[in-house]
Amino acid sequence: MNSFSTAAGPAFEMTASGLMNKDHKPSREALTSAVLLMQQSGSQLVAKVPEQVRDDLTIVLNAAAKAAKKLASGTPPDKAVAGLMSDKVSAARKTVTDYRGPC
Repeated sequence: MNSFSTAAGPAFEMTASGLMNKDHKPSREALTSAVLLMQQSGSQLVAKVPEQVRDDLTIVLNAAAKAAKKLASGTPPDKAVAGLMSDKVSAARKTVTDYRGPC
């Protein structure tokens, strides 16, 4: 859970928010690493979290999979991770990263 919370929480927010900085944008590699860690650690949690958290986790994992494909295909980074920054996915990421129950 800690790995996912790190990858999907503040670390991702900071990396993705750097896309707005014209002088010091995060590298494609940094974004790809964050997205892949989110996918990997989240996939390991699916069977371990309660159903209400699992639904949000699935939303995040689907958006992360789309972002990873877009990053790999050369889509500009801001467009590649836009789905992870949508209101719906951001709310789902927050729900999952705030969860502190057994897993």
